[in-house]
Amino acid sequence: MNKKKVVLKKSKAGHYYVKNIPSREKLIKYYENKYFKINPRYFKKSKDFEEKYFDYTSKIRFEFLNSKIRSRKKPTLLDVGAGTGRFLFYTKKDVKYSVGVDFGANQLKYKLQKNNKLISINPLEFLKKNPLDFDMITLNNVVEHSDNINELFDILMKKINKNTLVLVCIPNDFSILQKYLMKKKFITSKYWIAYPDHLHYFNSKNFIKFAKQKKFKIIDAIGDFPIETLLLNKKFNYTNPKLKIGKSAHELRCNFIKFIYENSKKKEVIDFFRSCFKLGIGRNNYFILKK
Repeated sequence: MNKKKVVLKKSKAGHYYVKNIPSREKLIKYYENKYFKINPRYFKKSKDFEEKYFDYTSKIRFEFLNSKIRSRKKPTLLDVGAGTGRFLFYTKKDVKYSVGVDFGANQLKYKLQKNNKLISINPLEFLKKNPLDFDMITLNNVVEHSDNINELFDILMKKINKNTLVLVCIPNDFSILQKYLMKKKFITSKYWIAYPDHLHYFNSKNFIKFAKQKKFKIIDAIGDFPIETLLLNKKFNYTNPKLKIGKSAHELRCNFIKFIYENSKKKEVIDFFRSCFKLGIGRNNYFILKK
């Protein structure tokens, strides 16, 4: 699949999507080969600082979502596109039980407990065929991969109950910061376009418009670490392969998350990331939706 052949079109909500989407069969085969068979990052042992980052960012997402749950009982959780099982693993002590769904289980990296499991199935088919009686449903970097987001959100709207909270985690693409970086020539390419992996490109504002079009209520939203602010100085341009600083930029991000999580109250951490969302500078956005 040639990146140069990608054709982007703007939706009524204002987000960009790939017009020439490959067939579902080709996408499934592509994902199976890249993410469920040969991708070394599923099997390579993470460094300690990186694993702590995975731990804390999972907990931040869960705590953000759980703060909107009225019941004091431990919630039930469905993780759509569970991948390595990371989110299930790091939230296992905080849920009554959790279910993850993804195309395969070969990529499972984390040991699950009795109260959580991974089901090997096309996530969309699972949503169609099963009751969605969960307190929480998480889509961690799933939406941007979908070949039919209208179908995805229509299914969710139809099948979830009125008290279910849906957490949608998506990259903040064509953001106000990225446009500024391009305009001021700090960067020369739209590095965030990742075809055919990413078929949809939302930012802080247009996803809200899209969600409202699909009849969802936006309960709250936060961003994450604003790593792209490093690009305001060309010496820190981690997208430039000649500088070879990508790993260092990632380690900075990991260490920052570790620092604030271990030295701040949960509410203060979430408030910080809510500010990142409002400014439009987080690399990813996290939206809580409700019927």
